[in-house]
Amino acid sequence: MNGPLSSGGTSESGSAKPAAVGSVVQLFGTGGGLLSPDPPSGSAATGAARTLAEPTAQIGGLPATVLYSGASPGLVGVWQVNVRIPANVRPGAAVPVILTLGGQVSNSVTIAVQ
Repeated sequence: MNGPLSSGGTSESGSAKPAAVGSVVQLFGTGGGLLSPDPPSGSAATGAARTLAEPTAQIGGLPATVLYSGASPGLVGVWQVNVRIPANVRPGAAVPVILTLGGQVSNSVTIAVQ
């Protein structure tokens, strides 16, 4: 999973509804770096394959807690990051989310927060 960072996301409910403040969103992308244990090339990963480096996250310009960073279980080459929406984030229809890993900053995606 090397390469430029890119991300997109969904709420923990998997629905198109806005995510609640304090809930967890799942971000999916590529370029998450090395994994441990590293799955064989072209093989679907398990939830045990975590990134060696821990990313940081910002939601609405505020630091957000990263709960998981690693391979997306059952998918090949997909990086998954589970992030808790900060309690003091301002709700809105297009709240920006940015990940940083190893000095590289992802593209900005937006999520709806209620």
